[in-house]
Amino acid sequence: DGINKMIQYLESTNFFYDPASANYHGAFRGGLAQHSLCVYNILMDLSKFLCMERNTCYDYRMSALQ
Repeated sequence: DGINKMIQYLESTNFFYDPASANYHGAFRGGLAQHSLCVYNILMDLSKFLCMERNTCYDYRMSALQ
């Protein structure tokens, strides 16, 4: 399963512990994971908005995990 492989890979790195930046936003332990989650949430909201505007949707989440 694609998502399990992704989680396993992220757990094998410092992704959940590293800062997002050395001097700017997210410059704390776990900042990279928090920043990534925020970006994901923004993109999901944008995706929902674009689907409503264009009256078409494509589930990018599922295609990315296959």
